Amino acid sequence: MGPAPTEAEEHGLWLQRTADPTGWEQQAGLRHARFVLEWNARRLAVWDRDIDAIIATHARDRKVAAWLEDTAKAFAEIGETDLAIDWARQATFFDRGHQSVHAARLWCRLLAEHRPAEELTARLAVFDRWPTATHADGVRAAAGQAWPDHRERVMDALSQRPAEAVSFALHSLDDVALAWELAHSLGLDEPGLWGTLADRYEKVDPLAVVPIHTRQVLDHLEHPDAQHYRAAARKLAHLRALTRDTEMAGGVDALVADLRKAHRRRPRLQQEFTRAGLP
Repeated sequence: MGPAPTEAEEHGLWLQRTADPTGWEQQAGLRHARFVLEWNARRLAVWDRDIDAIIATHARDRKVAAWLEDTAKAFAEIGETDLAIDWARQATFFDRGHQSVHAARLWCRLLAEHRPAEELTARLAVFDRWPTATHADGVRAAAGQAWPDHRERVMDALSQRPAEAVSFALHSLDDVALAWELAHSLGLDEPGLWGTLADRYEKVDPLAVVPIHTRQVLDHLEHPDAQHYRAAARKLAHLRALTRDTEMAGGVDALVADLRKAHRRRPRLQQEFTRAGLP
């Protein structure tokens, strides 16, 4: 697995194919044959349960995290659990790239299946390395009844990444009130997550989400196309229903009137507003 070719390299390859199509086809054939031979060698090593051969064919030069994970998978396939766990751990701590993140899932899963007493320690190590909502949820699930002992540590780390903290509170903890508080105190700057949060929180306090829905309407109107006009109209209609018979109802109707006036030269917008039943 090497780096992707640059534009200049791709151009050179195109020239090579054009200038010598037969030679290019021969090279492609050789590459395919090499791939098949290497794949067969890996499968034969697994079928023979040959530990040294598995390491040689799967880990190769050990310069890529994914190859270490492949080695772990091969050992897991033949029931060499201890070796599988060790190689998955090596892949996890190889670097901080996406391949190591992927390997961490295998490492933790193997521990959960074969060494459950060690899973929580591993989950915490993975979370400390990559403090995301997904890894926080792994800690929570592995901790079980002991989750309160680890909650503060997890939430403190997530507070440095507002979107992860809010997402964890909203989706994993199912604590809408906490997610709402974190979104404001941490300065969440993710429009999509704000929208999801507002949809959930309006069941707690309908009027509190009006500013968020209003901001979404204005964001939609920054894009002059029918799809965004339609979304803005639906959101405004929802706002009117949300504020009906409250002190904010007149403000929403005033907003609709202002928007119609400000965008009077956008006939498609006017049409979508009318179609949505807006005044």
